[in-house]
Amino acid sequence: MEFLSTRQVVQSSVLSKRWKNIWKSLTTLSFKPFNEIHKYNKSLSHVLSNRDHYVSLHNLHLTVFISTAPKLLNDAIKYVALHHLQKLTLYIDFKFKEISNSFVPLLFNCQSLTFLEIFISSSRSSLKLPPSLLLPSLETFHLSNVTFLARDNDCVEPFSTCTSLTTLMLRHSMHHQSTQTLCISSPSISNLKLKNMVNTDTFIPKI
Repeated sequence: MEFLSTRQVVQSSVLSKRWKNIWKSLTTLSFKPFNEIHKYNKSLSHVLSNRDHYVSLHNLHLTVFISTAPKLLNDAIKYVALHHLQKLTLYIDFKFKEISNSFVPLLFNCQSLTFLEIFISSSRSSLKLPPSLLLPSLETFHLSNVTFLARDNDCVEPFSTCTSLTTLMLRHSMHHQSTQTLCISSPSISNLKLKNMVNTDTFIPKI
């Protein structure tokens, strides 16, 4: 059942009494959107609220329509931080220029994360990230359509505190207009991929 979407697993629980509560102890949850956003958001909230809270959550694949459910995303991140999540894939569907980043500080409570992917659906929208990303256990990091905020010296070095990072992929990413330098400084990185980077005047790799 780990290979089915979470919605399919919950639906299949009615087929047998033995399966009735099996979805509550899944360590992998995959929420894939269906036709009605309101029902999708309600389904996500239901699963996280009624899951067995004593079971660790290893892998979460989550699509969020942030224009309708920013609080839901915050609640989901708070939940996974308490349940030792290791792998998180966030697909954020947002069509406007500004994306709420209120959930980003909550990610830093997920100290068990080893894999993180954040994908923003529209290249016209970007997610603002702080100048330092404190995720010491993170090994694989994929980012798409994000903006890095600079410190006072106009240089942003967001990955220096990701001390276990070995794989980094940046797609359609940029730094803030006031930033002059994007610096990637991490001796542990062995796999670096950059695709369609924009608004980067100077790029300094220190690997």
